[in-house]
Amino acid sequence: MHKVDVIVNAANEDLQLSGGLGRALLKAAGPKLQDDCKIIIRKKGRLSIGESVITDAGNLQCKQVIHTAGPRWDSQPHEGCEQLLQRAITTSLELAAENGHSSIAMPAISSGTYGFPLEKCAKNILAAIEDYVEKHWSTSSVRRIHIVDMNAQTIHIFSEVLRTRFGDQKTSGAPAMTGPETPIRSGRSEKPQVPVSQEDKELQTTEGLIIRVVQKKIEDAIVRTAAYIQGVRIGGAELAAKYPSPRIIHDTW
Repeated sequence: MHKVDVIVNAANEDLQLSGGLGRALLKAAGPKLQDDCKIIIRKKGRLSIGESVITDAGNLQCKQVIHTAGPRWDSQPHEGCEQLLQRAITTSLELAAENGHSSIAMPAISSGTYGFPLEKCAKNILAAIEDYVEKHWSTSSVRRIHIVDMNAQTIHIFSEVLRTRFGDQKTSGAPAMTGPETPIRSGRSEKPQVPVSQEDKELQTTEGLIIRVVQKKIEDAIVRTAAYIQGVRIGGAELAAKYPSPRIIHDTW
């Protein structure tokens, strides 16, 4: 298992949890997950591509689930697909922060049946994360992001893109890494970063965000027993508190 507050479902525009990751989440969460999705569709209509909504987690051991509608690779010009994928990541992170979550797990959105080339998927997801951190770090509660997938090739590609995108110098005050570390060389030397651990595939940005690549089932996420949100320690009992009814983040693009 991996410990996060909220997980992301790669959803369709109708929020039907009938296949792939959605079906796995529904099986683990129970029928309330689909019921909450139906409430959102009934109130707001279908999601636009790149839009995200949030629901209760049902029987899942995380606090909430974010559902984001990723783009299909051949649905429009490829540049537009990449922009929409980045938008899906951004709206997911915004919802996580809006609900006070410090940690989030997300899959390789749009890389499966939606046909997004895996390397382009990784580059755009990490670019969106970096852009979000640069713009919102001082106000966001999000401090840890897990990229989670069961496929070894997906994990390998995300790890390599993570190494390439971020630099190799250890930041001051960075936590000690477990497992052997390999120096990373990158053209982005103006933004030094902690090396990725070969064992944990984890990196800390200069701002302090931890990005971890995890080869597990995303539905195996469990709530962290303690977390630090904007420097304030929150105990396990408070983290276990349930959130109210499903919420939606409106399209501003």
